[in-house]
Amino acid sequence: MKLETFPLILGAIIAIIGLALIVDSRMADRGPLRERRRRTRLERNRGGELLIGLGVLAMGAAVIGRDSWRYSILSILIGAGLLLVGAFMNRSYLAELVTNRGASRRRPEALQDRPVPTGKAAAVFSDPTPPPEGETPLP
Repeated sequence: MKLETFPLILGAIIAIIGLALIVDSRMADRGPLRERRRRTRLERNRGGELLIGLGVLAMGAAVIGRDSWRYSILSILIGAGLLLVGAFMNRSYLAELVTNRGASRRRPEALQDRPVPTGKAAAVFSDPTPPPEGETPLP
């Protein structure tokens, strides 16, 4: 395998990722059968996801074209612009993914400051406080 084929393979992988984003933005969402979250999920902006997919596709085209393609710089500029606009359109969704990291375990508020037991201690661990009215006890 020659070294010149590496950008072609890398560009094809990037282009496939871009196509997957484009297809995902156009397909209908299927929500979970039973919602496990306490808060409702934020809906992503489909147009923004489409722009991100097109930006990734433009970047893949620039990688495939290498330095010998006349429009590689234009493709990079257009791809970067599309990525920025798409990320801006999905800023609330992306911010929730990055910043909204709730408690890793669903424990009562009184036990949040205690470390999570591991090993044999986890089997013995039991919550001394009864659950509030209307809630089921944690397993």
